[in-house]
Amino acid sequence: MSIPYYFVPARLPDHIDGGTTWLVDGGMLSNFPVDVFDRTDGTDPRWPTFGIKLSGRPRDNRLNEVRGLVTLSKAMVTTMTGFYDRMHIDRADVVERTIFVDTFGVKATDFDLSPETAEKLYDSGRLAATTFLDGDNEHPGWDFPEYKKRFPRPATEFATAGAVRESTLIGTKSYLPTSREDMAA
Repeated sequence: MSIPYYFVPARLPDHIDGGTTWLVDGGMLSNFPVDVFDRTDGTDPRWPTFGIKLSGRPRDNRLNEVRGLVTLSKAMVTTMTGFYDRMHIDRADVVERTIFVDTFGVKATDFDLSPETAEKLYDSGRLAATTFLDGDNEHPGWDFPEYKKRFPRPATEFATAGAVRESTLIGTKSYLPTSREDMAA
């Protein structure tokens, strides 16, 4: 869940072009950027990147009920903000390293939880993590060497989810106003 402007952006050196990349709370791009810290040079990763998805597994068909302009606008925003996530959440290499935690319909903005609901969420997260890491009667536990064999990482230009080049996010000197005259233009 993204809450815009809540988290301070972080600068990250861009080793490709020597510039600066900004990591932002990128909910408008992806609420689940599990691949942003993956290696992109084709080299074997030294440690896994896990995702913890605070929801059930995605449904195949998500339809928005449109009854007018407001619900149409909400449906459009939902589509735009969730597009990247829906594009990759069903990929086998992403699902294989994602812990799905059932939240029982509790939203990230439900700040006034009862102690019972908070305990239920905690227990749900603990069970999901334990089952993921240790396995259960139906699934084996997490096995990083096996994961790397099944999903070798190809070299890519750079990870895109949640990473924005400084010139894209803020603008370069030529885009920033330097005087009152520039601001009026």
